[in-house]
Amino acid sequence: MLATFLPIPIAILDPEMPMASKICIFILPAFMHFVVGNLVEPVIFGHRLHVHPVMVLLSLAFWFELWDVPGAILAMPMTAIISIIARQSKHPYARYLSCLFLCVNIRVVFDDARPTNFPRLVALVLDAPHAFL
Repeated sequence: MLATFLPIPIAILDPEMPMASKICIFILPAFMHFVVGNLVEPVIFGHRLHVHPVMVLLSLAFWFELWDVPGAILAMPMTAIISIIARQSKHPYARYLSCLFLCVNIRVVFDDARPTNFPRLVALVLDAPHAFL
């Protein structure tokens, strides 16, 4: 954001600069900041950390809401740590959480033959399994 607002005083104080240039000084860095921050970075972070790009944005919003600026800074490391722990765990709910981070299609299979009102979780079936799961 600093690159967006830093040239504005120079543009305002220069009387010889045409109005189109003054507008471009603000619009172009703001547009680039938007594209890189909302499109490029989530895809790169998601690919390198094995987290879906939508999950990158959701984790940023969640950790920012929880801890404000430190949460925004630590959002991806904390999400990556949780994703790795869930991926390495053998518990079915942790595996389900790991699949949510990857945003793959999941089918939940319950044992309906149980006499109680709460069916037992039998399996989580990935419709599109990944090699690193």
